[in-house]
Amino acid sequence: MLSRKYLQYLDGIIVFLAIVLCIFTYQYFNQDMIEKNIVAGVFVVIALYYSAKLWRRCCQPVAACNNISTILMLNDNGNVIKQWDIQGKVSLLIGKNKKNKDVDIDLSESMYDALIYDEHALLNFAANSWYLEGLHVPSSVSLKKSGGQMRYRLTGNRPCKVASGDMIYIANTRLMIK
Repeated sequence: MLSRKYLQYLDGIIVFLAIVLCIFTYQYFNQDMIEKNIVAGVFVVIALYYSAKLWRRCCQPVAACNNISTILMLNDNGNVIKQWDIQGKVSLLIGKNKKNKDVDIDLSESMYDALIYDEHALLNFAANSWYLEGLHVPSSVSLKKSGGQMRYRLTGNRPCKVASGDMIYIANTRLMIK
């Protein structure tokens, strides 16, 4: 898969070439005025199309490409206790806030906060997807995929891809990805 930066560069080159060809066609093409306008118009349309693609790639926040926007902390009955908006973010530290260290997703209000490390897990956005990683071995981070019945414990330093509807378990605290 081509990187975002490479695609931006490629779109920029196409826009530049289309504009140069449009100008060249209009200035040096010695044919009927209608044919000259049609050929130049085609290059203008190409330049506009790739300019719009380039603008979307440059101006769209990286994390907005994914359909995940919120993380919900649920109690044992499935009711929402707390929620975090994660749009526009690319890395989230999960744990407990302390005087000298703040985390992005603070689980200190959880019933199971005594089982949660100050820096327990990490969510990272890469390649248009979110990945979950436990920061301690043995890991007390597990994941239940959307629609699945099994909980899978994260092992080692191997990130696990997460999607909307998945349930993250930090100790026994449940976090739903939306």
